[in-house]
Amino acid sequence: SNQMDVLEDHDKERAFMSALLSYVPVTVAEFFLERVEQNLPSDDLLTEQLDAILMFADMSGFTRLTETLQKKGQEGAELLKTLLNQVFGGLISKIVNKYNGDIVKFAGDAILVMWRVENKFDFRDLSINACACALEIVDDMRKFGGYRIDDKVLPLGLHIGLSSGEVQALHVGGLRNRREVIVVGEPLVHMGYAEKLSKTGDVVISPSLLKCLSDAKVVKLNHRTTRLSSISRELSGLSRLSSKSDKHKLQQLQQQKISQQQFQQTQQQQQ
Repeated sequence: SNQMDVLEDHDKERAFMSALLSYVPVTVAEFFLERVEQNLPSDDLLTEQLDAILMFADMSGFTRLTETLQKKGQEGAELLKTLLNQVFGGLISKIVNKYNGDIVKFAGDAILVMWRVENKFDFRDLSINACACALEIVDDMRKFGGYRIDDKVLPLGLHIGLSSGEVQALHVGGLRNRREVIVVGEPLVHMGYAEKLSKTGDVVISPSLLKCLSDAKVVKLNHRTTRLSSISRELSGLSRLSSKSDKHKLQQLQQQKISQQQFQQTQQQQQ
């Protein structure tokens, strides 16, 4: 009986985690799913060390736009909702579905994305993949241009910093059923430095990423950063996408996430 209760609890927790895939990073979901499968506690301070490619994408012009819309009251709030769905929805879909990025954080109008590297032979391919993602979403925002309000077009754009290396993911919290994942390490310092040097429409990368790119068109900013304008996007084939799940499991997780997103979009359209 006790064993059946434990199994039932595990099934409930696994179902709960699957339901959260539209709201939490895959890094968090698969980490805790593994702990459930191994019957390990999940309410203490947990850390994991991993190699990763990191991308920080910051929106330019969004603060000015929201301040302008605030003055329009309820109409402005509805316009902002439409804009968020249109702009961020498109960016998120491309990052997650096309480039297999894991969105770890939203920081205001910025996004922190991570690609985990399990196999050193995948490092080059994942670096190219992350840089290709950055170049494409910057170009998407360039084509979008801006948002028209009354007789003005308020410009919107992206500027991005990328880095790579060894980081730690800290799974903290536990009080009142609240948890947080925090990614720390030197690559985040390099990523932040690269992003600060970027201007609207720029993709700036750290030296660790530059050495993985062949036939890249770049402009050296200083000894620590390089502006990237294009790359050769030929991949040799990724052997793994995640360090904690096998490829099939991660594909299942991603497919569940995509299916839930499609279901939510259908529900919104019906409303």
